[in-house]
Amino acid sequence: MDVTSISSTYDTFRITICWLNVSGSSRDIWLRFNNDTAGNYATESTFFSSGTVTASRESSQSKIRLNIGQTVMTSSTNHYTITVSKPTTGMPASINFDGKINNTSSVMKMFGSADWNNTSAKIDRIKIQDEDGTGIFDTGSFYILEGYVVA
Repeated sequence: MDVTSISSTYDTFRITICWLNVSGSSRDIWLRFNNDTAGNYATESTFFSSGTVTASRESSQSKIRLNIGQTVMTSSTNHYTITVSKPTTGMPASINFDGKINNTSSVMKMFGSADWNNTSAKIDRIKIQDEDGTGIFDTGSFYILEGYVVA
């Protein structure tokens, strides 16, 4: 998913993404805004697997890893709902995500929050990508992007 030329009138976004990892390698899934590759991202997440709860934190990163600390296994269906809010240029974007992935041993429930600390621009590009070498989700994957204007 790579949506460009987003109007600055939009303040809040909801992204629903379902991706299939049919073949290839295990994948790391990430989110980035405005093609910003600087260390402006921080993520706090929790995941549940086989009765175990684990928390992770990353700061000063070049992207938000949605499956922080875990990779998506091959032959799996994975899902996230992501909410993003950035009403002004002078404040960071606030991101919440909730999803499910299949890793190499079990189904995992993941949720978290993140910040994009770039305060110089509103969001004009949203990119969610995998890093298996192609950057493309397998056939059958889809996303829904909704944009809202907060009054």
